[in-house]
Amino acid sequence: MLTKALSSNEAHRDIWLDAFITACRGLIATAKIRGDWKRVADLALEVVERISFKLQRQTVTANYLQTLLGWRFDLAREHFDATARYISSYGDQINLFDATIRLAEYDVLLSDLIRRGVGALSIWWSGVEARPVIDETARGILSKQLRRLNSLEKQLSKLGKPQTETLGAIQEVSHDLAFRGAKYGRAA
Repeated sequence: MLTKALSSNEAHRDIWLDAFITACRGLIATAKIRGDWKRVADLALEVVERISFKLQRQTVTANYLQTLLGWRFDLAREHFDATARYISSYGDQINLFDATIRLAEYDVLLSDLIRRGVGALSIWWSGVEARPVIDETARGILSKQLRRLNSLEKQLSKLGKPQTETLGAIQEVSHDLAFRGAKYGRAA
């Protein structure tokens, strides 16, 4: 944790949160120069978390809300893109899907990131299928990911505006992975 968990109850600003975001953005810029994408991903996610907690516990003015949402979306993309940069193998593709799920936990549901994350899950399973033996652990991981995918689909379908293309992509990958996993035993 970079700073003590201070917060403001003012509806039009939160100097502690704003300072934290500014500090993290500076640290992210430094980590990018170093090529430390894991650090970039971690810092960006921490900012997304803090903004989400602020929005959950306090009503803010419309202008400050738009500012916070803009920062949250920017840093969610930063988290996702940094995660994608430190992936080095098929096995690591699951980290990109995990980034999608983590962002969804904070109600960051950006269609392009969801589709990329869901596609990464499919790539991960293709890598598993290329192994000489698919063990019980891999099937268990697939089963867990399919449950997470199902939860993401439900969360997305509850939004006010339909995301039919993204929902279709989720359903297609879910059905495909359930079918492919079933070939190797209990996965779905």
